[in-house]
Amino acid sequence: MAIYLDNAATSHPKPESTYQAVIHAMRGIGASPGRLFSVPDPARIIFTHNVTESLNLALRVFARCRP
Repeated sequence: MAIYLDNAATSHPKPESTYQAVIHAMRGIGASPGRLFSVPDPARIIFTHNVTESLNLALRVFARCRP
């Protein structure tokens, strides 16, 4: 069973504060996304199709690790 947790990505219209935050990030911050991947072991990075898939994967792993 899949759980859909990505409503914010598809809901419309967004609150005005969301648009302002995006404009601020694009004009004022402009950091390279490559900076986010500076981890000691790149083999521990998993790319998924979307946030919903990522969260489902994390929840499945967490559920297996619980005693």
